[in-house]
Amino acid sequence: QAYNQVRIETEPPTSFASNAKLSLMVPFFNNKIRMVPDDGRYENIFTGSENRLTISTYSDNRAWIPVYSRVEDKNVLPNLNYKILSMDLTAAGTFGIGIILNNIEYENKITVKNRMFTPESAYSAMSRVLIFFPNPSFEEVLLQIFNINGKKVYERYMGGSVSMISWDGMADSGKISDSGLYIAAITRGGRVKDTFKEKLYLLK
Repeated sequence: QAYNQVRIETEPPTSFASNAKLSLMVPFFNNKIRMVPDDGRYENIFTGSENRLTISTYSDNRAWIPVYSRVEDKNVLPNLNYKILSMDLTAAGTFGIGIILNNIEYENKITVKNRMFTPESAYSAMSRVLIFFPNPSFEEVLLQIFNINGKKVYERYMGGSVSMISWDGMADSGKISDSGLYIAAITRGGRVKDTFKEKLYLLK
């Protein structure tokens, strides 16, 4: 379950030309958390876990997945303060506030949404692949996409707070790539030996 949900859409579906910062605010009144919707259940979920809050994304298998995000505290009044959770987005989606259930998994897990995707699909959620990954040192990120023959078809550099990348099948040539298997290589801070690699399937 996630609270304080927000859905971001583009028309037509597209990846962002530059990163967009998403910030979700969680208010605390008299040191007690407040969430939307006020369904009477969130206190049981979040009380005692206030320091394990994170942004979560809604996955294609109808589950909320915690993703890497920054957290900062902001005091407004003596009895009112906020936790502000932020992450850089490269594509639209549905996001909310959840909690970290497993720190080791949270700091090391790669989450892929729409591993099999269809560029230019009328259903925007299936038109691109999204990959969420940990970037605790907020290092610059290099995304490279290779086809099954090892040829690089796409490359993009991103700034130092990215923990999410997307690809809509567009090659550097300006054309949609052919159907088939692709490998996404994600390198943080130029450390090639720590590159994340994920298989993707493009269908046209």
